[in-house]
Amino acid sequence: MVLFGAACVLISPLTVARASGTQDEEWRLLLKKSAEYCRRLERAALDFICLERISESVDFSKDVSLHAARSKRSGGDTLSGRGRKISRQSIANSYVYDYQLIRKGGEAEERRILIEENGEKRNVKDAPLKTLNFVYRNALFGPLGVLGEAAQSLFEYGLAGEETIDGRRVFIVETRPKPGAAAEFLYGKAWIRADDAAILKIQWNPEGIGRQELFRDRAERYGAAAELTMVSDFTVEKNGIRFPSRFRIEEAYIDPGGKRFVRSETTVVYDDFSFFVVEVDVIF
Repeated sequence: MVLFGAACVLISPLTVARASGTQDEEWRLLLKKSAEYCRRLERAALDFICLERISESVDFSKDVSLHAARSKRSGGDTLSGRGRKISRQSIANSYVYDYQLIRKGGEAEERRILIEENGEKRNVKDAPLKTLNFVYRNALFGPLGVLGEAAQSLFEYGLAGEETIDGRRVFIVETRPKPGAAAEFLYGKAWIRADDAAILKIQWNPEGIGRQELFRDRAERYGAAAELTMVSDFTVEKNGIRFPSRFRIEEAYIDPGGKRFVRSETTVVYDDFSFFVVEVDVIF
């Protein structure tokens, strides 16, 4: 998955849980199995459609207040120039797309038809993604950048913990670029099911996303620390391929007193899947 327009100031150091010899061998075997799954995903011929339901909100209250204070000091008009663009305290939008992904011969193509915008019916073919703050693409291929063979040559992996999900054991594996490595992919924590190496969820590390200066500058204006949360869920399965079911990204800022201000939130839900020909070729 590729994202643009995101960054974070607060990055926690890699925390790795202590593992027994047996446990260590188990989750390292999962890394191998996950790489094999990513190989299948890379070579899969895909053709499916689904509904892509997007909701987003942006709270401009801090931006409006800061702009008003600057305008007052300078004697300007808070509703003129750039101030007119942020005169509203908040914005909330919702979109529903017919989303289609086709991949043949190694080339993936996303197509969207906008069928609903803020509760009103639409029929816009070849529609652009209308989200305000964050642009994303190819959500299906997110695991490749964390657990694919190319990624595993760039990253260090640690066992960050275990959970039980739906009665089944799940390892939480954390990734971080090797010292001196120029990571070409997003990275983070992956929830991998112990019995079949299914990748259930990825929590992305904001450090791996570009345009960090945007959020760093905003945090400085707010006198706060930026905190970005991004999580992808993969709960829909067909022919051994796990498809995205939900993606959420939250942009928040924490002031020195610990008060948390959520400036924006975008949630994407994928449902009502229809699958056409889905073939998987595996080379060992």
